Amino acid sequence: MQQNTPPKGTGTTRPAGAYQQMKPILPLKLPQRSSTQLQHSMEQTLAQHPSPHQGVWLFVYGHLAKQPPFKFVTQKPWVLRGWQRSFHLADSLNRGTSNAPGLTLGLQPGTQCAGMAYLLSWAECTQALMPVWEQEMLVPFYTPQWLQSEGTLLLTMVTDPASPALWQPLSVTETAAVIASSSGAQGSNTTYLTDVIDAFAEHHQPDPYLASIKNALSGT
Repeated sequence: MQQNTPPKGTGTTRPAGAYQQMKPILPLKLPQRSSTQLQHSMEQTLAQHPSPHQGVWLFVYGHLAKQPPFKFVTQKPWVLRGWQRSFHLADSLNRGTSNAPGLTLGLQPGTQCAGMAYLLSWAECTQALMPVWEQEMLVPFYTPQWLQSEGTLLLTMVTDPASPALWQPLSVTETAAVIASSSGAQGSNTTYLTDVIDAFAEHHQPDPYLASIKNALSGT
């Protein structure tokens, strides 16, 4: 793959101290972006791509990999180094409620994260990315970033350090307890965890962190 230069101003890392250790204030009522705001955010992000003719590599590390809601040219397992996923975002919409939020995955600076990279053609990337924005950017969980990885420019959603949904720190036991007791409009938090594990297990990418939470849920 041809090496790209990160767009000016996007950055490839955030200092760990930028993420405040906190718990969400209950009841958690997250503002939702309008369709116009989502469209504008996506267009702004794509405008930062330095080589659009090469298409867009989208890095996915969570539930999007279970059944990708977008058309892609090809996909491949990918290890993003310098970043790590964990359950540190309170979900009051899909896997919980405002008074009893569940947990969803976010991406913060860390060791590494095994996920999937999907190549989207530039001609169809606007249409392909809209479902991603509708799912990931509806509430203030993430901020889209272009990250350099192994000589390739990836687009992914990293945790917004200003998100009112930040929920840290949680031990594996505490995380499992929240997940076990949470459910929302899209189903149980346990199903979310299982779906993520299954999505990456198909590509032989076991994650000790996710496995430890699953084991805590089952008591093994």
